[in-house]
Amino acid sequence: MHLTVREGRDAEFSCIATGHPPPLIIWHVNGLSRPGVVTTVEGKNESLLILRNVSRFDSGRVDCSATNTLSTVNRQFLLDVKYKPMVTVPFHLSYFRLYDSATITCQACSIPAPTIFDVFRPRKAV
Repeated sequence: MHLTVREGRDAEFSCIATGHPPPLIIWHVNGLSRPGVVTTVEGKNESLLILRNVSRFDSGRVDCSATNTLSTVNRQFLLDVKYKPMVTVPFHLSYFRLYDSATITCQACSIPAPTIFDVFRPRKAV
């Protein structure tokens, strides 16, 4: 299953597992335990994981593992967190002579990828 949410929102996952003896359900986000609200739905063998206020760093795999004394079964979800563009300008000290050309580069990343780039040119020397 693939879930897409905006950064800052909540992401909710459901895992249903049956067995005898009843399985224990454990959640992992990108291979690690992450604080979240885990709720067991009585009588339905269902566990809900709610990740509050997700960030771009939560994008990736969410795993549900159901374990009893006989076996372990895994279910994998993919979480895609969309976020607004973030612009970075790599810093390096450069010297230029007055009226010489200069090139300044910047990088922008976001999901979905940025498609419009604007260039601003001041009218006076910086």
